Amino acid sequence: MPVPQKPRGEMTEAERLEARRKNKRALYLRRVGRPIRISPEEFAEVKTLVMDCPLRGMAFAAMSDQTGVIRHIFGDIVGGRRKSLNRDTYEKVRTLRFEPPPPESRTGSYVDPTGAVRRLEALRAQAFPLKFLADRMGVEPQNIRYSETYRKGIQLGSRDRIDRLYEELRNRKPEEFGISKREINRQYTVARNSGFAPPSCWDDDTIDDPAAVPEWTGACNTPEGYRIHVREGIPLCTACKLLIETRPVVMLEDLIFFPEALRSAMSYRGMTIAVLAEKSGLSPDSLLRWRTGDRSPRYRAQVDRIASILGIDTDELVRVRPQPEVPPTLEVIPSGVFNPYVLSTVLNLNAIPKRGAALTLGLNEGSISQWLERKAKPRDPALLTPLAAQVGMKVEEFYP
Repeated sequence: MPVPQKPRGEMTEAERLEARRKNKRALYLRRVGRPIRISPEEFAEVKTLVMDCPLRGMAFAAMSDQTGVIRHIFGDIVGGRRKSLNRDTYEKVRTLRFEPPPPESRTGSYVDPTGAVRRLEALRAQAFPLKFLADRMGVEPQNIRYSETYRKGIQLGSRDRIDRLYEELRNRKPEEFGISKREINRQYTVARNSGFAPPSCWDDDTIDDPAAVPEWTGACNTPEGYRIHVREGIPLCTACKLLIETRPVVMLEDLIFFPEALRSAMSYRGMTIAVLAEKSGLSPDSLLRWRTGDRSPRYRAQVDRIASILGIDTDELVRVRPQPEVPPTLEVIPSGVFNPYVLSTVLNLNAIPKRGAALTLGLNEGSISQWLERKAKPRDPALLTPLAAQVGMKVEEFYP
Protein backbone atom coordinates (compact mmCIF):
# COMPACT_ATOMS: atom_id res chain seq x y z
CA MET A 1 0.00 0.00 0.00
CA PRO A 2 1.52 3.37 -0.96
CA VAL A 3 2.56 5.60 1.88
CA PRO A 4 0.07 8.50 2.48
CA GLN A 5 1.53 11.74 1.22
CA LYS A 6 0.78 15.41 0.58
CA PRO A 7 -0.68 16.47 -2.73
CA ARG A 8 2.06 16.36 -5.35
CA GLY A 9 1.68 20.03 -6.14
CA GLU A 10 2.51 21.00 -2.54
CA MET A 11 5.71 18.92 -2.37
CA THR A 12 9.23 20.11 -2.91
CA GLU A 13 11.43 18.21 -5.31
CA ALA A 14 13.20 16.43 -2.45
CA GLU A 15 9.86 15.41 -0.89
CA ARG A 16 8.64 14.01 -4.23
CA LEU A 17 11.78 11.91 -4.60
CA GLU A 18 11.46 10.61 -1.00
CA ALA A 19 7.77 9.74 -1.44
CA ARG A 20 8.55 7.91 -4.69
CA ARG A 21 11.30 5.92 -2.97
CA LYS A 22 9.01 4.90 -0.08
CA ASN A 23 6.19 3.87 -2.40
CA LYS A 24 8.53 1.79 -4.55
CA ARG A 25 9.91 0.06 -1.45
CA ALA A 26 6.41 -0.68 -0.11
CA LEU A 27 5.37 -2.23 -3.44
CA TYR A 28 8.57 -4.28 -3.60
CA LEU A 29 8.06 -5.63 -0.06
CA ARG A 30 4.53 -6.70 -0.96
CA ARG A 31 5.77 -8.53 -4.07
CA VAL A 32 8.39 -10.49 -2.10
CA GLY A 33 5.91 -11.43 0.65
CA ARG A 34 7.13 -8.98 3.30
CA PRO A 35 4.50 -6.18 3.45
CA ILE A 36 5.34 -2.93 5.16
CA ARG A 37 2.98 -3.84 8.06
CA ILE A 38 4.14 -6.94 9.90
CA SER A 39 1.99 -10.04 10.36
CA PRO A 40 0.24 -10.98 13.66
CA GLU A 41 2.78 -13.77 14.18
CA GLU A 42 5.69 -11.35 13.85
CA PHE A 43 4.01 -8.90 16.23
CA ALA A 44 3.46 -11.68 18.82
CA GLU A 45 7.17 -12.48 18.64
CA VAL A 46 8.30 -8.92 19.19
CA LYS A 47 5.67 -8.33 21.91
CA THR A 48 7.10 -11.19 23.96
CA LEU A 49 10.53 -9.57 23.74
CA VAL A 50 9.21 -6.13 24.69
CA MET A 51 7.12 -7.44 27.61
CA ASP A 52 10.07 -9.31 29.12
CA CYS A 53 12.44 -6.37 29.47
CA PRO A 54 10.28 -4.07 31.70
CA LEU A 55 9.34 -6.98 33.96
CA ARG A 56 13.05 -7.61 34.55
CA GLY A 57 13.64 -3.95 35.43
CA MET A 58 14.58 -2.24 32.17
CA ALA A 59 13.01 1.20 31.70
CA PHE A 60 11.26 2.32 28.51
CA ALA A 61 13.77 5.16 28.21
CA ALA A 62 16.67 2.69 28.17
CA MET A 63 14.86 0.54 25.58
CA SER A 64 14.35 3.65 23.43
CA ASP A 65 18.02 4.69 23.67
CA GLN A 66 19.14 1.20 22.66
CA THR A 67 16.88 0.74 19.62
CA GLY A 68 16.17 4.28 18.45
CA VAL A 69 12.40 3.70 18.73
CA ILE A 70 10.42 6.38 20.58
CA ARG A 71 9.57 5.24 24.11
CA HIS A 72 5.77 5.56 23.92
CA ILE A 73 5.68 2.73 21.34
CA PHE A 74 7.03 0.35 23.99
CA GLY A 75 4.38 1.61 26.42
CA ASP A 76 1.65 1.03 23.83
CA ILE A 77 2.86 -2.53 23.21
CA VAL A 78 3.01 -3.38 26.91
CA GLY A 79 -0.37 -1.75 27.57
CA GLY A 80 -2.04 -3.58 24.68
CA ARG A 81 -2.88 -0.37 22.80
CA ARG A 82 -0.78 -1.24 19.73
CA LYS A 83 -1.61 -4.31 17.61
CA SER A 84 0.91 -3.98 14.77
CA LEU A 85 4.10 -2.19 13.68
CA ASN A 86 5.72 -0.91 10.53
CA ARG A 87 8.47 -3.20 9.30
CA ASP A 88 11.15 -0.56 9.83
CA THR A 89 10.13 -0.21 13.49
CA TYR A 90 9.84 -3.99 13.79
CA GLU A 91 13.43 -4.49 12.60
CA LYS A 92 14.66 -1.94 15.15
CA VAL A 93 12.70 -3.47 18.05
CA ARG A 94 14.08 -6.91 17.21
CA THR A 95 17.55 -5.65 18.11
CA LEU A 96 16.41 -5.02 21.69
CA ARG A 97 18.46 -6.83 24.34
CA PHE A 98 17.93 -6.70 28.07
CA GLU A 99 20.42 -4.58 30.01
CA PRO A 100 20.30 -4.36 33.85
CA PRO A 101 19.64 -0.70 34.61
CA PRO A 102 22.08 1.25 36.77
CA PRO A 103 20.81 2.11 40.28
CA GLU A 104 20.20 5.78 39.46
CA SER A 105 17.67 4.91 36.72
CA ARG A 106 15.71 2.17 38.49
CA THR A 107 12.68 4.32 39.28
CA GLY A 108 11.54 4.18 35.66
CA SER A 109 11.38 0.38 35.25
CA TYR A 110 8.40 -1.88 35.94
CA VAL A 111 8.42 -5.22 37.76
CA ASP A 112 6.02 -7.91 38.93
CA PRO A 113 3.88 -6.36 41.74
CA THR A 114 2.96 -9.64 43.51
CA GLY A 115 5.41 -9.35 46.39
CA ALA A 116 4.80 -5.62 46.90
CA VAL A 117 1.01 -6.06 47.02
CA ARG A 118 1.30 -8.91 49.52
CA ARG A 119 3.63 -6.90 51.75
CA LEU A 120 1.23 -3.95 51.81
CA GLU A 121 -1.70 -6.24 52.61
CA ALA A 122 0.32 -7.96 55.35
CA LEU A 123 1.05 -4.63 57.04
CA ARG A 124 -2.62 -3.65 56.78
CA ALA A 125 -3.52 -7.02 58.33
CA GLN A 126 -1.42 -5.91 61.32
CA ALA A 127 -3.80 -2.91 61.63
CA PHE A 128 -1.46 -0.27 60.20
CA PRO A 129 -3.73 2.39 58.61
CA LEU A 130 -3.36 3.20 54.93
CA LYS A 131 -2.53 6.86 55.62
CA PHE A 132 0.17 5.86 58.11
CA LEU A 133 1.87 3.62 55.53
CA ALA A 134 1.63 6.35 52.89
CA ASP A 135 3.24 8.90 55.22
CA ARG A 136 6.10 6.51 56.01
CA MET A 137 6.73 6.01 52.29
CA GLY A 138 6.38 9.70 51.45
CA VAL A 139 3.48 9.20 49.03
CA GLU A 140 -0.26 9.87 48.97
CA PRO A 141 -2.75 7.17 50.16
CA GLN A 142 -4.20 6.89 46.66
CA ASN A 143 -0.77 5.81 45.41
CA ILE A 144 -0.85 2.83 47.76
CA ARG A 145 -4.39 1.95 46.69
CA TYR A 146 -3.17 2.08 43.08
CA SER A 147 -0.25 -0.23 43.92
CA GLU A 148 -2.59 -2.72 45.60
CA THR A 149 -4.97 -2.88 42.64
CA TYR A 150 -2.54 -2.50 39.73
CA ARG A 151 -1.53 -6.07 38.99
CA LYS A 152 0.36 -5.58 35.70
CA GLY A 153 3.44 -4.00 37.19
CA ILE A 154 4.77 -1.27 39.47
CA GLN A 155 7.87 0.83 39.32
CA LEU A 156 10.93 -0.84 40.75
CA GLY A 157 11.62 2.16 42.96
CA SER A 158 8.16 1.84 44.53
CA ARG A 159 8.73 -1.86 45.13
CA ASP A 160 12.01 -1.13 46.88
CA ARG A 161 10.34 1.41 49.19
CA ILE A 162 7.60 -1.10 50.05
CA ASP A 163 10.22 -3.78 50.78
CA ARG A 164 12.07 -1.47 53.18
CA LEU A 165 8.83 -0.44 54.90
CA TYR A 166 7.81 -4.08 55.30
CA GLU A 167 11.12 -5.03 56.92
CA GLU A 168 10.79 -2.06 59.26
CA LEU A 169 7.22 -2.75 60.43
CA ARG A 170 6.67 -6.51 60.09
CA ASN A 171 7.63 -7.17 63.73
CA ARG A 172 6.22 -3.95 65.18
CA LYS A 173 2.79 -3.13 66.59
CA PRO A 174 0.61 -0.12 65.72
CA GLU A 175 0.43 0.87 69.40
CA GLU A 176 4.14 1.68 69.32
CA PHE A 177 3.41 4.53 66.90
CA GLY A 178 0.58 6.09 68.87
CA ILE A 179 -2.27 4.71 66.75
CA SER A 180 -5.50 4.67 68.76
CA LYS A 181 -7.21 1.47 69.87
CA ARG A 182 -10.36 2.44 68.00
CA GLU A 183 -8.47 2.89 64.73
CA ILE A 184 -6.66 -0.41 65.26
CA ASN A 185 -9.95 -2.27 65.74
CA ARG A 186 -11.34 -0.63 62.61
CA GLN A 187 -8.29 -1.65 60.59
CA TYR A 188 -8.56 -5.24 61.86
CA THR A 189 -12.17 -5.32 60.63
CA VAL A 190 -11.16 -3.98 57.20
CA ALA A 191 -8.33 -6.52 56.92
CA ARG A 192 -10.54 -9.43 58.00
CA ASN A 193 -13.29 -8.51 55.53
CA SER A 194 -10.75 -8.07 52.74
CA GLY A 195 -8.92 -11.34 53.49
CA PHE A 196 -5.48 -9.73 53.96
CA ALA A 197 -2.85 -12.28 55.04
CA PRO A 198 -0.52 -11.16 57.89
CA PRO A 199 3.28 -11.57 57.72
CA SER A 200 3.09 -14.86 59.64
CA CYS A 201 1.37 -16.45 56.62
CA TRP A 202 4.33 -15.82 54.32
CA ASP A 203 7.93 -17.01 54.11
CA ASP A 204 10.66 -15.02 52.44
CA ASP A 205 10.78 -17.53 49.59
CA THR A 206 7.01 -17.58 48.96
CA ILE A 207 5.83 -13.99 49.34
CA ASP A 208 7.16 -13.04 45.87
CA ASP A 209 5.98 -16.23 44.16
CA PRO A 210 2.78 -15.56 42.14
CA ALA A 211 1.79 -19.25 42.41
CA ALA A 212 2.14 -19.38 46.23
CA VAL A 213 -0.82 -19.08 48.63
CA PRO A 214 -0.76 -17.79 52.22
CA GLU A 215 -0.35 -20.51 54.84
CA TRP A 216 -2.82 -19.45 57.52
CA THR A 217 -3.04 -22.67 59.54
CA GLY A 218 -0.17 -24.92 58.45
CA ALA A 219 -2.75 -27.28 56.91
CA CYS A 220 -4.68 -25.10 54.48
CA ASN A 221 -6.52 -26.76 51.59
CA THR A 222 -7.27 -29.78 53.82
CA PRO A 223 -10.24 -30.59 56.10
CA GLU A 224 -7.96 -30.13 59.11
CA GLY A 225 -7.02 -26.65 57.92
CA TYR A 226 -10.71 -25.74 57.66
CA ARG A 227 -11.28 -27.00 61.23
CA ILE A 228 -8.42 -24.83 62.50
CA HIS A 229 -9.90 -21.79 60.74
CA VAL A 230 -13.24 -22.34 62.47
CA ARG A 231 -11.85 -23.29 65.87
CA GLU A 232 -9.39 -20.38 66.11
CA GLY A 233 -11.64 -17.80 64.46
CA ILE A 234 -9.18 -17.24 61.58
CA PRO A 235 -10.76 -15.80 58.40
CA LEU A 236 -11.17 -18.49 55.76
CA CYS A 237 -8.40 -18.41 53.17
CA THR A 238 -9.16 -18.86 49.48
CA ALA A 239 -7.93 -22.47 49.43
CA CYS A 240 -10.07 -23.60 52.37
CA LYS A 241 -13.09 -21.64 51.12
CA LEU A 242 -12.88 -23.38 47.74
CA LEU A 243 -12.40 -26.73 49.49
CA ILE A 244 -15.66 -26.32 51.40
CA GLU A 245 -17.61 -24.78 48.51
CA THR A 246 -16.68 -27.59 46.12
CA ARG A 247 -17.56 -30.36 48.56
CA PRO A 248 -20.89 -32.05 47.81
CA VAL A 249 -23.70 -30.87 50.10
CA VAL A 250 -24.74 -33.78 52.30
CA MET A 251 -28.28 -33.46 53.63
CA LEU A 252 -29.66 -34.90 56.85
CA GLU A 253 -31.57 -37.60 55.01
CA ASP A 254 -28.19 -39.16 54.17
CA LEU A 255 -26.89 -39.06 57.78
CA ILE A 256 -27.73 -40.25 61.27
CA PHE A 257 -26.93 -37.64 63.93
CA PHE A 258 -25.96 -38.76 67.46
CA PRO A 259 -27.01 -36.21 70.10
CA GLU A 260 -25.36 -38.35 72.80
CA ALA A 261 -21.97 -37.75 71.18
CA LEU A 262 -22.63 -34.00 71.12
CA ARG A 263 -23.59 -33.97 74.82
CA SER A 264 -20.51 -36.02 75.73
CA ALA A 265 -18.11 -33.78 73.77
CA MET A 266 -19.60 -30.59 75.21
CA SER A 267 -19.39 -31.99 78.74
CA TYR A 268 -15.77 -33.09 78.24
CA ARG A 269 -14.81 -29.64 76.96
CA GLY A 270 -16.89 -27.85 79.59
CA MET A 271 -18.61 -25.87 76.85
CA THR A 272 -22.10 -24.43 77.22
CA ILE A 273 -24.71 -23.88 74.52
CA ALA A 274 -24.11 -20.13 74.65
CA VAL A 275 -20.35 -20.44 74.10
CA LEU A 276 -20.76 -22.99 71.31
CA ALA A 277 -23.33 -20.77 69.60
CA GLU A 278 -21.04 -17.75 69.77
CA LYS A 279 -18.05 -19.63 68.30
CA SER A 280 -19.98 -21.45 65.60
CA GLY A 281 -22.37 -18.69 64.57
CA LEU A 282 -25.31 -21.09 64.92
CA SER A 283 -28.54 -20.42 66.74
CA PRO A 284 -28.57 -21.36 70.47
CA ASP A 285 -32.10 -22.69 70.03
CA SER A 286 -31.00 -24.99 67.20
CA LEU A 287 -28.00 -26.24 69.20
CA LEU A 288 -30.24 -26.96 72.19
CA ARG A 289 -32.63 -29.00 70.04
CA TRP A 290 -29.75 -30.92 68.47
CA ARG A 291 -28.28 -31.61 71.90
CA THR A 292 -31.55 -33.03 73.26
CA GLY A 293 -32.28 -34.99 70.09
CA ASP A 294 -35.50 -33.12 69.25
CA ARG A 295 -34.04 -32.02 65.93
CA SER A 296 -30.99 -32.80 63.82
CA PRO A 297 -28.73 -30.58 61.68
CA ARG A 298 -29.79 -30.24 58.08
CA TYR A 299 -26.31 -29.96 56.51
CA ARG A 300 -23.02 -31.73 56.93
CA ALA A 301 -21.25 -28.35 56.99
CA GLN A 302 -23.04 -27.48 60.26
CA VAL A 303 -21.76 -30.68 61.85
CA ASP A 304 -18.24 -29.99 60.52
CA ARG A 305 -18.29 -26.58 62.21
CA ILE A 306 -19.38 -28.00 65.57
CA ALA A 307 -16.84 -30.82 65.41
CA SER A 308 -14.02 -28.37 64.62
CA ILE A 309 -14.84 -26.23 67.66
CA LEU A 310 -15.12 -29.26 69.96
CA GLY A 311 -11.87 -30.71 68.62
CA ILE A 312 -13.38 -34.03 67.52
CA ASP A 313 -13.83 -35.78 64.20
CA THR A 314 -17.06 -35.26 62.31
CA ASP A 315 -17.61 -39.02 62.11
CA GLU A 316 -18.07 -39.07 65.90
CA LEU A 317 -21.26 -37.04 65.51
CA VAL A 318 -22.76 -38.52 62.34
CA ARG A 319 -22.79 -41.74 60.36
CA VAL A 320 -23.88 -42.30 56.79
CA ARG A 321 -27.31 -43.88 56.87
CA PRO A 322 -27.35 -47.39 55.34
CA GLN A 323 -29.69 -47.54 52.40
CA PRO A 324 -32.34 -50.30 52.50
CA GLU A 325 -31.89 -53.05 49.97
CA VAL A 326 -34.88 -53.91 47.79
CA PRO A 327 -35.04 -57.61 46.90
CA PRO A 328 -34.03 -57.92 43.28
CA THR A 329 -37.03 -60.11 42.49
CA LEU A 330 -39.51 -57.55 43.81
CA GLU A 331 -40.77 -54.96 41.38
CA VAL A 332 -43.10 -52.48 43.07
CA ILE A 333 -45.30 -50.88 40.48
CA PRO A 334 -48.55 -50.02 42.27
CA SER A 335 -51.45 -48.94 40.13
CA GLY A 336 -53.18 -46.73 42.74
CA VAL A 337 -52.38 -43.47 44.54
CA PHE A 338 -50.49 -43.25 47.83
CA ASN A 339 -52.93 -43.04 50.77
CA PRO A 340 -51.43 -41.43 53.90
CA TYR A 341 -54.43 -42.66 55.96
CA VAL A 342 -53.28 -46.27 55.40
CA LEU A 343 -49.78 -45.37 56.59
CA SER A 344 -51.16 -43.62 59.68
CA THR A 345 -53.36 -46.61 60.53
CA VAL A 346 -50.47 -49.05 60.15
CA LEU A 347 -48.23 -46.99 62.45
CA ASN A 348 -50.93 -46.66 65.12
CA LEU A 349 -51.96 -50.36 65.07
CA ASN A 350 -48.34 -51.53 65.33
CA ALA A 351 -47.31 -48.84 67.86
CA ILE A 352 -44.56 -47.62 65.56
CA PRO A 353 -43.55 -43.98 66.22
CA LYS A 354 -42.63 -41.72 63.34
CA ARG A 355 -38.98 -41.80 64.38
CA GLY A 356 -39.02 -45.61 64.35
CA ALA A 357 -40.57 -45.66 60.89
CA ALA A 358 -37.94 -43.18 59.67
CA LEU A 359 -35.10 -45.39 60.95
CA THR A 360 -36.68 -48.46 59.32
CA LEU A 361 -36.98 -46.70 55.96
CA GLY A 362 -33.60 -44.94 56.18
CA LEU A 363 -35.18 -41.48 56.03
CA ASN A 364 -35.57 -38.55 58.38
CA GLU A 365 -38.59 -38.01 60.62
CA GLY A 366 -39.63 -34.91 58.69
CA SER A 367 -40.26 -36.95 55.54
CA ILE A 368 -42.68 -39.24 57.41
CA SER A 369 -44.50 -36.20 58.84
CA GLN A 370 -44.91 -34.67 55.39
CA TRP A 371 -46.37 -37.91 54.04
CA LEU A 372 -48.89 -38.09 56.88
CA GLU A 373 -49.87 -34.42 56.47
CA ARG A 374 -50.37 -34.87 52.68
CA LYS A 375 -47.62 -32.32 51.94
CA ALA A 376 -45.56 -34.89 50.04
CA LYS A 377 -45.55 -38.50 48.99
CA PRO A 378 -42.83 -41.17 48.56
CA ARG A 379 -40.76 -40.43 45.48
CA ASP A 380 -40.43 -44.18 44.90
CA PRO A 381 -42.91 -46.83 46.14
CA ALA A 382 -39.95 -49.13 46.80
CA LEU A 383 -38.99 -46.92 49.75
CA LEU A 384 -41.90 -48.48 51.70
CA THR A 385 -40.65 -52.05 51.21
CA PRO A 386 -38.83 -52.40 54.60
CA LEU A 387 -41.86 -51.07 56.54
CA ALA A 388 -44.26 -53.28 54.61
CA ALA A 389 -42.09 -56.32 55.34
CA GLN A 390 -41.93 -55.39 59.06
CA VAL A 391 -45.74 -55.26 59.48
CA GLY A 392 -46.51 -58.15 57.12
CA MET A 393 -48.08 -56.11 54.32
CA LYS A 394 -47.53 -55.56 50.62
CA VAL A 395 -46.43 -52.22 49.26
CA GLU A 396 -49.44 -52.18 46.97
CA GLU A 397 -51.70 -51.88 50.03
CA PHE A 398 -50.38 -48.34 50.63
CA TYR A 399 -51.58 -47.51 47.10
CA PRO A 400 -55.26 -48.61 47.07
